[in-house]
This record gives sequence, C-alpha cells and structure tokens, in this order.
Amino acid sequence: MPPTRPYYFLGYSLGGNLVHEIACLLNQNGEEVKLLAMLDSWAVHSSLNQDELHFKRQLGSLSEVLPTEIVNLAWEKEKLLLNCTPTKITQNLLLFKAKKLVNEYHSLNEPLNGWDLFNFGDIDCCEVEATHFDILDKKFLELIINKIAEAIERTSSDNDF
Repeated sequence: MPPTRPYYFLGYSLGGNLVHEIACLLNQNGEEVKLLAMLDSWAVHSSLNQDELHFKRQLGSLSEVLPTEIVNLAWEKEKLLLNCTPTKITQNLLLFKAKKLVNEYHSLNEPLNGWDLFNFGDIDCCEVEATHFDILDKKFLELIINKIAEAIERTSSDNDF
C-alpha cells in the first residue's frame, strides 16, 4: 500500500532531528510535509555534552537509579547527534521549546534551538514551562495538543502558520 500524503510529523528530542531529516528527504522527492513539529529538539549542541565523562555524570545526576547500560546507550545517542549536521530546508516548523534549560544549554543562547540556521521556513516557537525531561508530562500535553491541532487546521486551510 502506498504511503498516505500529505505527511504530518512530530518528534521529541532526537526524534525531532530524525523527522527533520525525513521531511528533507520527502521534500527533495516532491512530497508535501504539512506539519513538522518538534518537542525540545536541538539543531546545535552544547560543547559540554561533547565530553563523555561530563555527559554521563550529568545524566547520572538526574536519576540515581539509571542502569549503566542506559547511560551508555544515551551517550551513543548523543554521539549520533553530535556527528550529524541537519540538512538545510525551507519548511514550516512548530517548535515546542522547554523554557527551563539544563545548564549545558544556557550558554548557547539559541531562542529557536538553532533550527533557524538550517530551516528557512516559518518557525513557530512555543515555550513550555518545562524541562527537556518533563515536557511530555500530562500538565503540558493539553497545550501541546492544542497548538498541534491549530497548526493542522491552519495547514488545511492555507499552508501557513
């Protein structure tokens, strides 16, 4: 069965980077992406997170019960992000940005999490009073779902945010 078009994507953290690349590939093939939405995904990264020991200590400080295997897997994921530069695209983007940044990201001072360096479409940034780790908590989901629904409704009527 062929894929259903147009496409609607939502990605959290690394998932946002992945759906961005999928949208790039689809656009290059003449496909239409009606919604590209990200939950606290970053196109640029803190230099502190490039240090394996620092990254693992920071992650370990968030939870005393994380097994070593999970911490090591998180580091492997982080290395994927650090070694990948997003493809440039012109695509409307709905970005949910965690307002409560972890220390490593305060120094970046990137109001759009760096996506404006790679995405030349309209970027609608919605700050959420959350951290990267609790942005998916139930108390924030109503806001996120409503903004996504509004964006989908707008794209059905006029292609703009």
